[in-house]
Amino acid sequence: MAELYHHEAEAPRPRIGITMGDPAGIGPEVTLKAVFSEEILAACVPVIIGDAAYLMHWARTFGLPQEFKVVNAGDAF
Repeated sequence: MAELYHHEAEAPRPRIGITMGDPAGIGPEVTLKAVFSEEILAACVPVIIGDAAYLMHWARTFGLPQEFKVVNAGDAF
């Protein structure tokens, strides 16, 4: 899982889990582009559920920020 950082001091926002979709399809691209939108980041803390290394690969490929906090299943976050 990867949780996106939002650095501004503000009221707590809910964490929303989002699956990365079909890794062999357009899922990672659509998910990454959606969670980096200002509207999404203003409304919640998106937590992407999926393979962190795979998501990082696609974030680099699409030139998107790579500011992920990686949390392994079972770890507290």
